[in-house]
Amino acid sequence: MKEFFKSIFRFKVLILVVLMFSFALGYFLTQFIYNPNFSYYRIDVDVTDTEYEKYFSKDYYKTQESNIKSYNKYVTEYNNKEGISKSMSKIFTTTNATYDQIFNDMYYKDGSIWLKNKVFTTTAVTSSKSISEGVTKFNKFVKAYFDSGVKNYTFTQDMLYTEEEIASGKRVDEEAEYDENGELVKEEINHALYAEKTFNIEIEGINIKSGNVAYLYNYQNPYAISSLFALGGLVIILVIVTFLFLKGKLNDYKEIHDNEEIFKTPFHKKYWTYASKPFEKVSNIAMMAILFAMMVVCKFLHLPSGFGALGLSLTYIFFSIIALIYGPLAGIIIGALSDTIGFFLGVNGSGPWFFGYTLDAMMAGFTYGICFYRTKVTFSKCFYARLFVNIVINAIFGTIWWSMMNQFNYDQAIQYFTWISLPKNLLYLVPQTLVLYLVLKGVVKVLARFNYIDERIGEATGII
Repeated sequence: MKEFFKSIFRFKVLILVVLMFSFALGYFLTQFIYNPNFSYYRIDVDVTDTEYEKYFSKDYYKTQESNIKSYNKYVTEYNNKEGISKSMSKIFTTTNATYDQIFNDMYYKDGSIWLKNKVFTTTAVTSSKSISEGVTKFNKFVKAYFDSGVKNYTFTQDMLYTEEEIASGKRVDEEAEYDENGELVKEEINHALYAEKTFNIEIEGINIKSGNVAYLYNYQNPYAISSLFALGGLVIILVIVTFLFLKGKLNDYKEIHDNEEIFKTPFHKKYWTYASKPFEKVSNIAMMAILFAMMVVCKFLHLPSGFGALGLSLTYIFFSIIALIYGPLAGIIIGALSDTIGFFLGVNGSGPWFFGYTLDAMMAGFTYGICFYRTKVTFSKCFYARLFVNIVINAIFGTIWWSMMNQFNYDQAIQYFTWISLPKNLLYLVPQTLVLYLVLKGVVKVLARFNYIDERIGEATGII
């Protein structure tokens, strides 16, 4: 039994990777596949029109919108004091959705209006304020759509001459003309044009019940589903390890032991002696500058992650290579420079400079140095590095800094962490680990060939 648990412990990183991957897969399938397509916003309404289907057509909306725009034109042109407090022309300010997205996924059934969740994406369903406000946006949309605010309004207004009419002389008032004997030759002509405009574009067939608000129906909590996926992944990996153990397939393996150049842990005086000397040679500074420049360029390649304003980049790849060659102390300095210079270059976002994010970058550089400098490069260490960076630095500290900058209260900070920051970093943890491992595995041999790292590190890249 003791040997069995040793075998289990040997595969601890693989087990963690499977757990994280299973959890991320469950979250992805629930939050990005199931919820957008199988959960709905719903609001109860009163229906008095048997032809209610027309209210859910794109053509009907466009007709109503055209009437509103026409009304607004006359209100503006003739300085009429009565305007539209709520109009269908403002409906789409509540969302970035297109006509097709709205009307393909909205319908009436059983006394309620239903709309698929994917139109107004929601990432949190709580009793307090929602971070993404999907339900609030849908509620505003429905109220705007079924209450245009223009009801049986009639007004009479003098029509102005158009520029074409004035240019042609057809609409210019003419004065009376008399001959030399005082006889009337041409009568005085006055053009008085009037137009009566009546607007009745209220949708009368469907009315929202007083006090009713929208709510999300059939929404599945992604964390609950993800936990079940993680449990299933854990069972599968334990069954595989048990099978390999019983078949005697698990052989002992050897690691690189501590010596004068390669260290199993950083708890050696000589380790820190090496780590304190990266800036003593001009060649080191030049190489570091080249890698740092590539790292800054990667900051411009900011890809959307699908979680609010949080994005993705490959900056961590070059950051890890710098730490691999020059150590944790160099990683701290490079991290501080990267965040500060990135701010002045405008690649860190449009917000103000905040020391918390500089501290994050410094901690990330130190982490990469501890995991990769003068030690065997393995998938396990890549995973540990990304686990600490993603969860502790990005999710926990990132939430703290973001909450301070945006003045979130405690509930809002927890929601941001739970529904945006944490799932983003969990979802991309395994893919980022895999990319990092494959890149480092490819570059260590090249770096060893040019004597940037010990050649034994280049030969010892492994999984465990």
